[in-house]
Amino acid sequence: MKILIGILLIALILPIVNAQETTSAGITPGNALYGLDRAFERISLALTSSNAGKADRRLKRASERLAELLKLVKDGNNEYTNELLAEHKTELQLAE
Repeated sequence: MKILIGILLIALILPIVNAQETTSAGITPGNALYGLDRAFERISLALTSSNAGKADRRLKRASERLAELLKLVKDGNNEYTNELLAEHKTELQLAE
């Protein structure tokens, strides 16, 4: 199962990271301030009025989830991988 997750992560992350190397992971899950960071994301989305603006914010959030995932995997922390992958998928679906 771990090997399958690893292969999936590589297949999903590498092309996106190569295309968008400017996305920073910032605060990652497990950090005491992560909840606050996510709260600011929700507030920012709520204050965005246009559908195009909301889609852009969701795409940025999806990109950030992948950057967080990559950082955690590089650090050897696989605790939040499933959660971050699910959130990435959800943000992409909502951006549509």
